[in-house]
Amino acid sequence: LVALVLIAAWTAPAAAQARPAGQFRLTVEDALRWRIPSSPILAPDGKRAAYLVSENDFEKSRAIASLWWVDTDTKLARRLTHSDFGVAAPLWSPDGRWLAFVSARSADPPKAGKPQVWVLSVAGGEAAQLTRAPEGVLSYRWSPDSKFVYFVAREPLARPLAVLREGQRESRNDAVVVDEEKFRREIWRVSTDDRRAERLFSGDPGLADVAPSPDGKWLLYRTNYTGEPDHASKFDLWLLDLATRTPRQITRRGGQERSPVWAPDSARVAFLAPRVPEIVYAQEEVFVVPVAFAGEPPEPLRLTKDFSGSIERLMWPAGGDAIFFAAAVRSGNRLFRGRGADGAMRPASPEAMFLSDADCTPDG
Repeated sequence: LVALVLIAAWTAPAAAQARPAGQFRLTVEDALRWRIPSSPILAPDGKRAAYLVSENDFEKSRAIASLWWVDTDTKLARRLTHSDFGVAAPLWSPDGRWLAFVSARSADPPKAGKPQVWVLSVAGGEAAQLTRAPEGVLSYRWSPDSKFVYFVAREPLARPLAVLREGQRESRNDAVVVDEEKFRREIWRVSTDDRRAERLFSGDPGLADVAPSPDGKWLLYRTNYTGEPDHASKFDLWLLDLATRTPRQITRRGGQERSPVWAPDSARVAFLAPRVPEIVYAQEEVFVVPVAFAGEPPEPLRLTKDFSGSIERLMWPAGGDAIFFAAAVRSGNRLFRGRGADGAMRPASPEAMFLSDADCTPDG
């Protein structure tokens, strides 16, 4: 069975809840006080679900996200973080012992640090900093055995430039210089035991995302090669052999490949890409490509047959050959399930149920 986390559209502010029945009039201030839940993710055993709750801090003039979890049986929720600098990207370790997240919290509270990966033990205790990337962490994923965290970070800057950039950040000078030099991005691996970090690969400025294969032999990543915002519509998929540290391209299709997921057997990768590569806003379809081939990358196999809807992201649980995703279709949001045999995507949730940010346990 697929376990879903359904996120409500909003949580009413306490002031609005306190008003007598029949006298509630929604104001702009009420809307700004909404607490918005997002990014739900189920623990591997399905007993807990972690998620973010974002609310506006009017004194600091910014939105701050906190990390929560809820017991899926008792429905009791608990707030886990209280940092002024918020959190992002929660991820459970595959063994269920750790809950990781990204935060810019620092030892000097008035000042924000660089985004780093932190981990919370399910057994209790304070969050511990796992990464110490000089330029911060851009994205990360757990290894299948929960012994490592792989992450993407920009190469360290030379000291004079690093000081200049830090001064600009503290003065909130966030101007974007179109033709400034783009720096390489690197893939690192850090041990959850001794916190020792190791650089695995130095890529190009467009390297983004990273996903280890279920068998632990490969790292999947995306790149647009340049890091230029104008090139965001062109991303290819690459594999990094963890034994030899050599990269290999697996897609050459035009357009952007996004939301890649591994098949449970580590032999295929599914991803989303526009039906018409040359049209950025064309309908996205689900494609699959093998990771073992000779010569040039093969043409990806299109699984969906003219699916019509806005797909959020893909899930490929280890419990079978079915791919799941949530998608906006007409005026609703539903969960869909498809298999490679016939390419048909069938609804897996009631039409009357509006859902988004779906997640499932690893066994499906």
